[in-house]
Amino acid sequence: MSRGYVVVARNGRWGGVELDRVAWDGPVLCVVEIRSRRHLRHGTPEESLDWKKRARLARGAGAFLQSHFRPPGPPARIDLVTVVGSPPDWKLSLYQNVVPDVGWQR
Repeated sequence: MSRGYVVVARNGRWGGVELDRVAWDGPVLCVVEIRSRRHLRHGTPEESLDWKKRARLARGAGAFLQSHFRPPGPPARIDLVTVVGSPPDWKLSLYQNVVPDVGWQR
C-alpha cells in the first residue's frame, strides 16, 4: 500500500473477522479491505462488498480497537481498495470511509 498509509497488521483475525490490512493514515487508524476482479463479468469489486461484509468489517475493526487501545482510542475508519484486471494493466481505486461510524460500540 502507498498513499502515505503505514501498515501495522496484515491478514489478521479480530472478533472472528479476517482484516486484510490495518494501517495508519496520519492520525486515523484504517481497516483496509482489498477486493479484486480479473474481469467485470460477475460485477465490480465494489459491488461484492455487501451489507453483511460491511457489518463484519465493522465488528472486526471494533475488536481490533478494543484489543490495542484504551477508550477513547484513535479515530478509525474502514477503507476499500479495489483491483480490476491483472498486471501490468490493472486499475487500482481507493474508497475511504466505506462503513460509517466505526468505533468502540462494535
